[in-house]
Amino acid sequence: MIEKYVVSLDLAKKLKEAGWKRKTEFIWARGFVDLSAFKFKYEGEEILPAPLAEEILEELPKKIVDDKTYRLRIEIHDDHYTVGYCYDYLFSYQQGKNAVVESVLRWLELITDSDISNALARLWLWLKENGYLEERNEAGKNL
Repeated sequence: MIEKYVVSLDLAKKLKEAGWKRKTEFIWARGFVDLSAFKFKYEGEEILPAPLAEEILEELPKKIVDDKTYRLRIEIHDDHYTVGYCYDYLFSYQQGKNAVVESVLRWLELITDSDISNALARLWLWLKENGYLEERNEAGKNL
């Protein structure tokens, strides 16, 4: 059931490999985890972050300033989510006697997934790979 709210095991591995440092509410673990008496003890082969969408969202920049200012955009569709960074490109043209102004979204990066946590994790990985993320510690603070 928790798989519905956290990133997939495959993406959790990729997040760890890419340097995800923030502690998360949930983990993927292989081995034995003892949560008795509110003490966390882990003995096992592998422990991976399993962030919720909100935890990933807190790590993403709200905007990216490159040649343009790209803003974080999240779209909810019937069967998937679209996440990425974009800006509105306004253009005008003459149509007969009327001036027409239209707006088109220009995407720096666009990711779609049926799961919001996975979509945001894939976006975080793209940002990390392309140098758009600042280094942060386990508490999510900039270094």
